[in-house]
Amino acid sequence: MIMSPNSSFTIVWDLETVPDAAAHTRMQGLPDLAPGDAEEQMGDKFPKLPLHRIVCLGALIAERADGHWITRSLGAPNVGERTEREIIKSFVDRIGELRPQLVSFNGHGFDLPVLRYRAMLHSIHAPGLARRPYFNRYTDDALDLCDVLSSYDARSKVSLDALSRFLGLAGKPDGVDGSQVATLVRDGRIGEVADYCETDVVNTYRAWLRYELFRGSLGEAEFVASEADLTTFLSARLATHPHLAALMQRWSRSSWVKICCGLTIRMYPRHEARKDREGFWDAAAAGARSAKSRSSCRSALRSSAAPATAQSPRAIDRRSASRP
Repeated sequence: MIMSPNSSFTIVWDLETVPDAAAHTRMQGLPDLAPGDAEEQMGDKFPKLPLHRIVCLGALIAERADGHWITRSLGAPNVGERTEREIIKSFVDRIGELRPQLVSFNGHGFDLPVLRYRAMLHSIHAPGLARRPYFNRYTDDALDLCDVLSSYDARSKVSLDALSRFLGLAGKPDGVDGSQVATLVRDGRIGEVADYCETDVVNTYRAWLRYELFRGSLGEAEFVASEADLTTFLSARLATHPHLAALMQRWSRSSWVKICCGLTIRMYPRHEARKDREGFWDAAAAGARSAKSRSSCRSALRSSAAPATAQSPRAIDRRSASRP
């Protein structure tokens, strides 16, 4: 049964996958085929969607409060910590609990059908995916930025990295892309895959905020406060998540300061550090922000409503930002 949506929560998410040789042998009716022979048979071609084994699921949970979006949690649970079944189960349970809008990049073309196929493979009870019409391509319940920004026309589509850099965002880490995931997993470097996945999620979230500003779902001051809150959130994680440092260094050199509606923007004091990936899907990971953090975000709205004064990027306080 489809239930009423919860417009106060959004989950921005992304999958990282590798070819599933065992599933390939079953699909081809060759149960005795050795794994190595199955991989050779699959070759370098892009596998059919059911044959993508999920090795990492990155997501950012945001809640709308006081008019703007507050980053509640960010993480990328992966097969270095838990099984594929556990990753999927915890994610769909979280969707069932929050009934959020889902935001992705190429989610309808890849992530959502892969999630459904793999959940069915593992016999996962997932009523959360029926809470809203997530599999309807033409609603905002599961918004695919790749679809909507191209007006559903393949000729107009661009990659997430190209879009991010076009918008003045960080883009993907240098020297890393999705084609390297299988090699990294094979070499036991799943942590690097998780780091890469997190940067994709942050880039997607920031592109979505820009889209929400464009279509009027966010006002100018609310957009600035949402960006400032994300910066504060990421800054608080640098000690335990050093890969975010490069993300924020590129961010500080990008044009986002200049294009945020002409408003004066400041980084805000760090709030409490978030839990590591292990506790990402736990209910506690989306707990209430500290009073200090809430006060800072409200201050962003009040100060940005006042007459703005031109200010160079160098005048911005980046004490907590060493840096998709």
